[in-house]
Amino acid sequence: MADPNWERYGAATGLGAAVLLAVQSFLAPLYPAFGDPPLDALRYYHTNDAAIRVQILFTGLAGVLFLWFLGSLRAHLRRSEGDTGRISAVAFGSGIAAVGPLAVGALATVTAAHLAGGIAVAGAVYQQVPQFAGLGAVGPLHDMRLLSYALTWFAVVPLLTATAVVSARSGAFPRWHMNASYGLALLSLGAALSLLIDTGLFAPGGVYDLILFGLFVVWLGVTSWLIVQAYTPVTEPATTQELPETPPAA
Repeated sequence: MADPNWERYGAATGLGAAVLLAVQSFLAPLYPAFGDPPLDALRYYHTNDAAIRVQILFTGLAGVLFLWFLGSLRAHLRRSEGDTGRISAVAFGSGIAAVGPLAVGALATVTAAHLAGGIAVAGAVYQQVPQFAGLGAVGPLHDMRLLSYALTWFAVVPLLTATAVVSARSGAFPRWHMNASYGLALLSLGAALSLLIDTGLFAPGGVYDLILFGLFVVWLGVTSWLIVQAYTPVTEPATTQELPETPPAA
């Protein structure tokens, strides 16, 4: 039997990942929109170089905790599913797959910040900067960042769907969580299709993506908390010990 305390600690890493992902969102200003002029991206990464590096550090730490949490999620689903655990394996593999494009986006982000942050220019001089030292790559790197985020949702869809399916079949999570997982999976599929849109709310990295990211962070935290509760021992209410009856006096 696994130690319930260690199981709770493992499941709680999802809460830690959710907190770090929420915090990193506020460490740097909102990035330029997809398809904005490369000059805007250059200004953004040059001005916020240090903040962006810290933001990516928090994102990386959240990724480490998320990968650990996936093990707890798989164990929880596998226990409820039984048999071969095929759907639990889908959820686990999809979670790992989601980290791939997210890591590519983080790499593109920190590379753009490194290139743009190394220049000491301002104002109109920005117009000449992209012609030197390969800084013309900052704009494409920024677009790669946002496209990577959009690709991540393709892997998030089976993660959410598999979790909901196991809940529907064996009650791994409450019904309200199952319904929320199905709904979030559908919304995630819509975000993945933003690859076909270049401008507006549904473009890669647009408002739709940002709202969906916030909903997924909430889902991650709630899911982690529910698994922790599953390993929390139930305290039996104290019972009053009955005293033996006193025999009647002769």
